[in-house]
Amino acid sequence: EAFHRGLLALSGNRHLAETGIRFREKIGRGRFVASRLLPQHRREQSTERHGELVALLASDRPEDAVTAHTARRASGEREILATIDRAKLQNL
Repeated sequence: EAFHRGLLALSGNRHLAETGIRFREKIGRGRFVASRLLPQHRREQSTERHGELVALLASDRPEDAVTAHTARRASGEREILATIDRAKLQNL
């Protein structure tokens, strides 16, 4: 969570950061529960991908960072929703 809050703060846009933090707080419980249901190797892959994203952000290739982030967001969303469905979680 600190990673994502840090990225929002680095935007330099206070309004964007506050909005992003509120959004993360709203969806946080579901993501937290679902992420704990993922196998350990998937959580490790997620951490590695976050590191790759940081490297792209630090490079001179911001468009690659956007592409990687967009792809990871989509696949992560599908994975989280599938995990919630498999676990038959109704209320988070």
